[in-house]
Amino acid sequence: MTLCNAPSGVTAVAQDRTTDIKISWTATTGAASYIVEWATTSSGTYTALPSVTGTTTTHAVGSTNVARFYRVKAVNASGNSANSSTVNTKTAPAPPTNFTATVVSQTQINLSATAPDGATKNKFEYQQEGAGSWTTAQDNANTTCSVTGLTANTKYNFRVSSDNL
Repeated sequence: MTLCNAPSGVTAVAQDRTTDIKISWTATTGAASYIVEWATTSSGTYTALPSVTGTTTTHAVGSTNVARFYRVKAVNASGNSANSSTVNTKTAPAPPTNFTATVVSQTQINLSATAPDGATKNKFEYQQEGAGSWTTAQDNANTTCSVTGLTANTKYNFRVSSDNL
């Protein structure tokens, strides 16, 4: 038996509103398991996550707005493959704070929030109470948003989230 080829198609995706990062890759022929390693810089010291037999794992980073670098090795009876290419991403930023809604008229609400450190955009959404879906009012770097065209005498829910991608 020979060593497996290095895994390909490696991706690292920060999970929305958490400090988790999901790492995925394409299956390597002959691999019995995989070793996923992470570091805080591309040239830093890499630490192995628990070995997995599938082609995905989740790294519970535990901190907001931090970069992580990942590489994957395929393992079989002959040993470990070479490292995959290195990929990186950042965990989600902390939630926005000081979220306020100010009634301007029966059909307009102004929203504002303080963006967390590292946020590059803020997503303001609204939903008619009892409705299942949310409507995006604004998704950009602004920390204020004017929601217009609302129906008078109707209850609405509002929310804001931030991203660093």
